[in-house]
Amino acid sequence: SSPNPITFEEMIRGTLWHPVSFIKKNLFEKYGYYNEKLKIASDYEFFLKTIFIHNVSHRHISIPISVFKNDGIGSSKEFELLHQQERRLVQLNFFPEKVIESALRLSNMKRSKPIIISSWLTNKPILKKIVSFAYHMFKPFK
Repeated sequence: SSPNPITFEEMIRGTLWHPVSFIKKNLFEKYGYYNEKLKIASDYEFFLKTIFIHNVSHRHISIPISVFKNDGIGSSKEFELLHQQERRLVQLNFFPEKVIESALRLSNMKRSKPIIISSWLTNKPILKKIVSFAYHMFKPFK
């Protein structure tokens, strides 16, 4: 699933999945196509550029659009360093390093509570199942 809303700090840390993204043709015509010089992060570059530089409108659809394996080049351990390098290059192309680092710190702070709770629940399998069930039952009502 993709983040909702799409915040800058989560986008700096994560990504949007292109297999579940619908992009209007005129956005490519106006802002350019995927950068073919990038082997892994071309979709990431396009999303950063259009959403956070050009402020294009976007909408989250809370239904499954696609089911896909997470075993492509972007998820491969073999290409992890290249992936990180390309993402960093893209980020620095659009934003000052201080802005990127600040976004990463904010993202880390937001994520720290769930990580602490998750690690605590890992030692309590029944509680973990109950919390997971409740989360999935009430998630659509956010």
